[in-house]
Amino acid sequence: MTAYPGKELQIAIFTVLKDDGALSALVNAVYDDVPDNAVFPYLVIGEFTSVTFDDKTDDGANTTVTLHAFTQGRDKHLVHDIIARTYDLLHNAELSVVGQNLILLRSDNFLQVFQEKTDNNTTYHGVVRYRALTREL
Repeated sequence: MTAYPGKELQIAIFTVLKDDGALSALVNAVYDDVPDNAVFPYLVIGEFTSVTFDDKTDDGANTTVTLHAFTQGRDKHLVHDIIARTYDLLHNAELSVVGQNLILLRSDNFLQVFQEKTDNNTTYHGVVRYRALTREL
């Protein structure tokens, strides 16, 4: 095993998001790679950044996971609803991460919503980050 939890953490987060009925009612899909024919609204597991979280006896990682919510419509309500649901699912969640002890998973208190107008459509892009502290088993 490795102290870097990226792949296993992504699998655990993807599973929780994809299997939630309330989130599925808000989005058409949860992706880690968005296909060209993706239908709005959808959620993307995006960037990972990780730094070591080692001490004298254990190796670990402090990892930030970025989620992106994309909607189209006349208002931002849906993008906020999607982000709120991810918070309900992930903030302080006790996920099973293969090969890792998940010490903490918390919202990183960062939300940004972008608006883009193209071809008579308005797209809203919400960005939120979660921080995971893990130790290698």
